[in-house]
Amino acid sequence: MIEQHQKVTLNLTDYDFDVVCPDRAILDELLDISLEMERLIVPDFFAGPFGESELRSDFEMQSKSSLCSVD
Repeated sequence: MIEQHQKVTLNLTDYDFDVVCPDRAILDELLDISLEMERLIVPDFFAGPFGESELRSDFEMQSKSSLCSVD
């Protein structure tokens, strides 16, 4: 309802809002913990072609979107 009002009535897009993302140090720590958990829980997947590199890539994308909040 709010989103529709902002997009339709106010003609705003997702890019019209300031976002606040965690500091790089916090993101690095979260990534390290996440990678370590994946390595321990699913070692075969982690070592495979879609393992660590894919996880790092996905985390980088999320660190600029879903890990952020609207200010």
